[in-house]
Amino acid sequence: MAAACDVGLPLGACVTPPGGTGTCRQPSLTLSFDRDASTSPSPVLANLTVLDAAGAPWTGRNVSITAPGLTAAAVVELGNGRYQARLTSPQPSGEYTVTAQLTVGGASISVQRVALVLPGVHPDWGQPEPVRGTVNTEGYEDGGSISPDGQWLALTDYSPVNAFCCITGCGSATPLDPASPFCNAVVGPYAAPERPDFPGAWRILGPNQVLNRCPSACFTSDYTATGGDVTSIALPPLGSYIFHRQPDGSFAEARFVGIQADGCVVPTGYSFVTATATTAELVYTFGAPFGAPANVHWAPITLGATNVLASFECVGPGMVNTVSSLHQPLANFTLGLEASNPVYRASSLMWDDESHVPKQQYFSFGTGPLPTTTFSGQLEIPVGNLADDHSQPFFHEATQQLFYTSNGDLVFAQLTGANPASAADWGAETLLLQSEVSTARPGSIIGMGQATYAVVPGGPDEVYFVYVVWTGTAANANLGMVPHR
Repeated sequence: MAAACDVGLPLGACVTPPGGTGTCRQPSLTLSFDRDASTSPSPVLANLTVLDAAGAPWTGRNVSITAPGLTAAAVVELGNGRYQARLTSPQPSGEYTVTAQLTVGGASISVQRVALVLPGVHPDWGQPEPVRGTVNTEGYEDGGSISPDGQWLALTDYSPVNAFCCITGCGSATPLDPASPFCNAVVGPYAAPERPDFPGAWRILGPNQVLNRCPSACFTSDYTATGGDVTSIALPPLGSYIFHRQPDGSFAEARFVGIQADGCVVPTGYSFVTATATTAELVYTFGAPFGAPANVHWAPITLGATNVLASFECVGPGMVNTVSSLHQPLANFTLGLEASNPVYRASSLMWDDESHVPKQQYFSFGTGPLPTTTFSGQLEIPVGNLADDHSQPFFHEATQQLFYTSNGDLVFAQLTGANPASAADWGAETLLLQSEVSTARPGSIIGMGQATYAVVPGGPDEVYFVYVVWTGTAANANLGMVPHR
């Protein structure tokens, strides 16, 4: 039984359960996305659910939608407390903030989400959107990996500065210039709760000043622990994190997992091997400062806790000592310096070589448990047009599908036979998510990659990925998600 009451809350109502005392609740408004796959770019379908203070579907309500940059059709009531609005983009790609509002008697409740419009999305997949929660910031996010059950999300590369433009150069900026504004303008968080234990936080002196040195890794002016700033190359501060899935599907509770070296040393391409409620195994590529070429490393970690995979100290000019180490290289496997993005699935290791032109993908069969697995020789993965750039492979065992990046788009191919080294045992390359590529228009999504696949208990399967937006003067990388339909 529900009756109106004034408790100083918008849309407040008193609910008296049988045999209980009155408690005050509010109506609820939720917003989710789907898309109309019949045209490209696909119109976004904004789905609203309205419940009254007793939790029952609420019909006949005044519900509105605003979405700057999109053309919004009138909200249509579908019945049983459900409402829908069709949103159409005049552009082939972009990020669009959608706000839904419920108004009753002059009071209102609003919710907000962001939709990613893309030139092409496979018809079996739903509406892409940025990962919700505290994963994406105004800083730099790159290199995402979701755990097999979708409960933990690893972010390999995070920086409070725009590391993408600092490293590669954007507009007229010189790549890796220590004086570049992109290397010094602090736009993202570097402290708790969003980024606790950020390595090298001490290097950030102000909103536009970052010390360009990492003493513990001997990256200083004279390669010693007491040297000054490096002037020849930029050293943007970088760190890695793992986030926990929340009940609403967002990700938060960031925990540092990575290298303690003043933010100058990070692994490349975290990938989950296994994950439970409290523990996980990761593989990634890593090369110690002034050490041997990068190799694939394995690490057991504790989920929901800080994990320092290794820490270093500079003990002489260019001499770095490992103080502590949680990880270890795979005993029977060595990669070249430019090889990266390893993933271990179905007893095989896959990786890419981004130094090759065009970029190529490889695999090696493994025997025995990690990290002492014995691997076979290096074999190329012959999918798609081998004249295209192919990188960042991820193999999903249940569907026997290989997801990878091809010329800036996310694609997949079906393994139809038993031999991944045979082109005849692969199906056609199929588009999953298409980018606009062009930087001619501010707001365009110019590239994407790093697909990983999760089977979420009680929900649709999900693919997580990195996408890059061109702002007009810079590129900004974030993590996105697309659900299976």
